[in-house]
Amino acid sequence: MANAFGRVTGIPGVKWVNDPVKNSAAESKILQLSRALDVGLDIPTTWITNDVTSLPRDKRQLIAKCVGSPLVEDQDKHSFVFTTEVKLEDVSGEELRLAPVIFQERLWPKVDYRVTVVEDTVLAARLVENDGKIDWRTILPSAKFEPATLPDNVASKLREIVSRLGLIFGAIDIVFAANRYYFLEVNPNGEWGWLQTTADLPIASALVDALCRP
Repeated sequence: MANAFGRVTGIPGVKWVNDPVKNSAAESKILQLSRALDVGLDIPTTWITNDVTSLPRDKRQLIAKCVGSPLVEDQDKHSFVFTTEVKLEDVSGEELRLAPVIFQERLWPKVDYRVTVVEDTVLAARLVENDGKIDWRTILPSAKFEPATLPDNVASKLREIVSRLGLIFGAIDIVFAANRYYFLEVNPNGEWGWLQTTADLPIASALVDALCRP
């Protein structure tokens, strides 16, 4: 689909939210983490590997997530791979060898935020209670979010990462842990309608304003 749209992105005077080619490139979680460091955001200690011997041998707790899209599409049904807590002794070296995985140090306790960036507009929502879950998406649609305000330096860095990825819109997941904000990932195609309804954020208005600006 990105290739099909990419053939017409050169039409002058057309504003894309988001540009399909840049949108596709921005799906890379590795690129996202690199850009986050570039703009000065904190990220969890991270290992990207298919070699189990490169993972830490101490007692620290780890989570695992997909390097690429977590959506597995099949002819009959679609499945979603959530961020999952793992124990090192349960990680099979033979299975891991088949494909790299992103491992990160588990941040706990934490407060989850979903931040919607539309050009210069930053709209943040805080998860009221995560029920002890690593990935709050596992408790949708019951997850409750409320409007939140981020420190100016954090908000500006989130705007910058969206800009550096060549995007206009980005749905960003961050957490607050150990008195610091940590960047997790950005979804260039993140769903936002449910967030506008549950947290009363004016995301639709921000998107309309962005589309109306040259």
